[in-house]
Amino acid sequence: MSQTALGGFQNEDWVVDQFNGHRGGSCGAGWLDAMGYRNFSRVCAQTTRKMGFYNKADVLVLVDDNVEWISVKKFIASFNQIDKRRVSEFAKLWKMSDAVADSLRMYCGEEGYRPGDICKPISSDRDPRRFFMDELPNGQSEQVVSFLNKKKKKIIQDVMAGRGRGAARWMLAVEERLDAPPKSALVRMDDVVRHYAEGSTFITRKGNLRLGRITIQRKGGDAGKKTAQMLQFKFSPRDLFTIEESYVFEDCAY
Repeated sequence: MSQTALGGFQNEDWVVDQFNGHRGGSCGAGWLDAMGYRNFSRVCAQTTRKMGFYNKADVLVLVDDNVEWISVKKFIASFNQIDKRRVSEFAKLWKMSDAVADSLRMYCGEEGYRPGDICKPISSDRDPRRFFMDELPNGQSEQVVSFLNKKKKKIIQDVMAGRGRGAARWMLAVEERLDAPPKSALVRMDDVVRHYAEGSTFITRKGNLRLGRITIQRKGGDAGKKTAQMLQFKFSPRDLFTIEESYVFEDCAY
């Protein structure tokens, strides 16, 4: 297991402890109040991984007869991954045309879609194993941008909140600080989606994609394994502290 994944699991366990220990003055009391729970008799929280259940929600909180699904993001760096999958999975999810899906396969450098598979290798200082968005031929990049812009809110809803059972209703960001206890921001998912969907859809100077406040890129890394060819979505969880509707807590301690 990677250190990133291990750190995320430890953070989720800490969030669960905060909710379950809400009567002891933990951050859980403040989070529950922000969620609108002021008079209740029972709270029970657990991580969804211990349920053998995986979606966008990391923590399930039962408050009397109410159920709250929460996506938890621990961070130190400026950007966090929020989703990564093979292009074929996203293509099915969002009903992409073959042209758009193939363009994204070229962007991710899937086998059969690399520069050397389609034409002569691109002569540049960039990665010759894949196309960047501004290198795609015949207006293909414009088709991708148009598709993403048309489906922007749905895409951001899916990568942030998910669908169906376990779709997150809240996002909780926990910033780990070296010189102070961690601080947290709790935001209703509708406000999260609205915030990150603000802005245009465009190709960056580095040839990657920007969807509102979300960055889309080839995953890379992984010692050259096929998982490096996934399409990755990244965001800055620090933004959650600036959203007008967010509830910010400064005094939590591990």
